[in-house]
Amino acid sequence: MRRDDVVQKLQANGQSRAARWVSRLKANDGLLDEATCDAILLRAHAELQRLNEEFLQVDRVRTLLVPMLKALRGLNVPGPYRHC
Repeated sequence: MRRDDVVQKLQANGQSRAARWVSRLKANDGLLDEATCDAILLRAHAELQRLNEEFLQVDRVRTLLVPMLKALRGLNVPGPYRHC
């Protein structure tokens, strides 16, 4: 892709910060450098995987806490339930 075309599209979408960032990327004869773009995509993919794992942690904790809270309520243990 032509770097200037990407910058122009980002500016048209109101993404001036992204446009400035892309304008500083390496380009060969006006075309964005393929290796640079690949590296960016790999970093973005890794970060999305990390975030997905982090947010799934909530589901893991919920899987543990829901039965525990249900058991406490079933035994009529008064709340609130807090870590000491």
